[in-house]
Amino acid sequence: MEISEGLTYVKKFKGETFVVKFGGSTLNNKDAIISVGKNLKYLTDAGINVVLIHGGGPLISNTMRALNLKVNFYNGERITDEKSLYVVIGGLLAINKDIVEKFNELGINAVGISGIIYARKKENLGFVGEVEDVKLGVLKNLTNEGYLPVINPLGNDIKNLTPLNINADFAATEIAQKLNAKKFIVLTSAKGVLDKNGNLINKLTLKQCDEMVADGTITEGMIPKIRACKEAIQKGVESAHIVCAYEDSLINEIFTDKGSGTMIVNE
Repeated sequence: MEISEGLTYVKKFKGETFVVKFGGSTLNNKDAIISVGKNLKYLTDAGINVVLIHGGGPLISNTMRALNLKVNFYNGERITDEKSLYVVIGGLLAINKDIVEKFNELGINAVGISGIIYARKKENLGFVGEVEDVKLGVLKNLTNEGYLPVINPLGNDIKNLTPLNINADFAATEIAQKLNAKKFIVLTSAKGVLDKNGNLINKLTLKQCDEMVADGTITEGMIPKIRACKEAIQKGVESAHIVCAYEDSLINEIFTDKGSGTMIVNE
């Protein structure tokens, strides 16, 4: 990275808010969590406000199978009965604690956050909700004081305050919109979006994303990531990024012209 090039981006993004979604198999990897922490520390040291939302899918699914509970999804959302809900709560709280501890060991002022999402219960999915409101005051106060909030996507039912399982991608895009985030970043084990020949695509428009999903270039686990990025941009976020969670991929994506992952823009 050229120093002058990096400084240009530091000046550009100082004081802005980035919302980062961290999930999938990378959450089970200590090296990935440490790599992400080091990259996020660069961002916060550069004066960027970072808010992180994590999921917990693989750990929760594995725990449910070990307990002989059925693992079922509908349109990417976990069908969550009462027994499953307790596994979800325990899994998300454990992951949150692990991330916060590892981040703090790296010198990041990370704080675990839960209970700021208020949701409306969805039909026919059990204890699953869609975001109705987010209490932003605590996030803004924390980032203003130099802290990095680490949010788990548990919601409170707006009717009776019972816990609800919220899809982390959906929660992240709502929070990005409400915080007027400059960037929405999805961390993954992949380099980014690849073409049919396996080559990284550095930049895509929403239209190109739709075309690549339609023709089968974008498949399986990349589809929900694209969907989350698309939703974030439609909610007013300037750009979304799908970036590898390992090494220095994140800071290279943010602070260089070439980037290291895939940037998605409106047009």
